[in-house]
Amino acid sequence: MEFNEEQKVEEQKVEEQKTEGQKPKKVIKTVLYVVLVVIIAVAGGTLKGLYSKGFFTKAQTQTFTKADYSITLTTDFSDTTDTTSVSGYAGCFQSDDVMVLVIKEDKDMFSQAGADINDITLADYAGLVHDSTASQNENPTAIETKNGFTTFNYTMTDIDGTTATCVTIMLKGTDAYWTFGFVCKTIGLSKYENKFFDWAKTITVQ
Repeated sequence: MEFNEEQKVEEQKVEEQKTEGQKPKKVIKTVLYVVLVVIIAVAGGTLKGLYSKGFFTKAQTQTFTKADYSITLTTDFSDTTDTTSVSGYAGCFQSDDVMVLVIKEDKDMFSQAGADINDITLADYAGLVHDSTASQNENPTAIETKNGFTTFNYTMTDIDGTTATCVTIMLKGTDAYWTFGFVCKTIGLSKYENKFFDWAKTITVQ
């Protein structure tokens, strides 16, 4: 349908005269609509930029599977077990802010120490790990059961003065005991601690 532009202009003038001294609601709505469109457009561009930078994207889960254990973290992590400078670990996984260290102590290790793994309980093992940590002046907290895990924390200071906290979780497998250490800067512990336990719930050990 075609519209006569001159007729439309005249009709608009008549309407304006009828509502002289008042701001037509239709005009107000139109102005608000235009402003809203501009805000959405600007916000949309901003959000698009934030999404492209990963501000609102949730990292996907990623399961790391070894011969005798597995753990599900996120795609932010890389398996650095073979390249880490930390030796003696069954696993090492790192993101920009977190490191997960895995220690396995099997029956042969206990035998070498003159102990039978079958005589060791999880509480006994946790006590041994705690005592070892305390002997290195790492200031461990008391052993407790938290979120279904036997756990304690300890702090350590890097050579540059940065303080990190390790949330230590002990588990019993079929013929071995395991220690999983979740490490982050102490100032970031409140952000990550719940995630550490969520990740711990995904662990399977043999």
